[in-house]
Amino acid sequence: MRSHKHSVSAEREPVVTVVIPTRDRWPLLQRALASTLAQEDVDLEVIVVNDGSQDATDTELAGIVDVRLRTIRLTQSSGVAHARNLAVAAARGKWIAFLDDDDFWAPTKLRRQLEAAGSNDDVIVYTATVVVDEFGRATRIDPASPPLEVGRRLLDKNVLGHPSSILVSKTVFRSVGGFDEKLSIFADWDLWIRLLQVAQPIGVNEPLVAYSEHPSNMHTLAIGDARRELRHMTRTHRQLLHTRRTGLGSAELSRWLLGRYRANGRRVDSAREYARLGLRERSPRDLGRAVGMLLGERALAAGRRIAGAAPAEPAAPPAEPPAWLAAIRRTNSPSLDRTTVELAPCLPESLPASPRRAARRAAGKEPS
Repeated sequence: MRSHKHSVSAEREPVVTVVIPTRDRWPLLQRALASTLAQEDVDLEVIVVNDGSQDATDTELAGIVDVRLRTIRLTQSSGVAHARNLAVAAARGKWIAFLDDDDFWAPTKLRRQLEAAGSNDDVIVYTATVVVDEFGRATRIDPASPPLEVGRRLLDKNVLGHPSSILVSKTVFRSVGGFDEKLSIFADWDLWIRLLQVAQPIGVNEPLVAYSEHPSNMHTLAIGDARRELRHMTRTHRQLLHTRRTGLGSAELSRWLLGRYRANGRRVDSAREYARLGLRERSPRDLGRAVGMLLGERALAAGRRIAGAAPAEPAAPPAEPPAWLAAIRRTNSPSLDRTTVELAPCLPESLPASPRRAARRAAGKEPS
């Protein structure tokens, strides 16, 4: 039984266009797609850009019969920024919402954002986020930054966060030129900076987006390009940086980069980042870590023992999942098929159930 509207007729223009770029991740895309088609009380269309996938994505998408779903297929991968721009160019909705193929939404996400926007078009609406691991378990809640902090710190780091929480009008998006296709890791941050010159931020402090952290995140795989992209952004925003008399980035951004460099065994990049941090913050400890990184993680650990460094703080307990995520996990057995049905009652006949084993892995019911 369906208690909410999940439809848009072929004749009626959608209010929101949801943009999902994907490449070779059908089991994850299936979950993301189900969460968009389960949005409550919002007329929408979904544009999936298949960015050169070699897996079953094309075949599976072709098997979905739903007037709200449109697809764009690229024979060769052109990058996530290009894929998103293509989708927005084809969008019919007044509003644009972005969703990464490994993230998913609460059923009320778009409705709550449209309510927050009201009659204002020149806004960018963002939400709080529940961060989940590769098995869909909540690990922490990232609150929505206050709008004043967004304006004050937009050049320090990506205070708005990932694209999956963003809703922006198509007119405003196009007015700033869309995503910079020379960027990947920081393409979203770069766009938010430009959008915030013409639009007001509105935060919805409810965790309506599940953001997945796993080994195949783009921020993990492409982290080696981070500094090149930051140099490009510095050139792009030179005038704004000059006006504000500041530089791009912060100590917090450097520590974020360090976490990813070290997780990927990038010793030289880690050493350089520690050196930058040590010089900027006048921190002998970080300068020492720069030298230690060149010698390796074991040398760094030995240095900490010799210096009598305090032991690492114990890991924080798992976050309490929001009710909508807890409900999904309760119905998420024995496979993703039941999650799909629960998220989108309109989908059982249209959304393919295969590949079942891969879907169960994506849902956390089988180890990889």
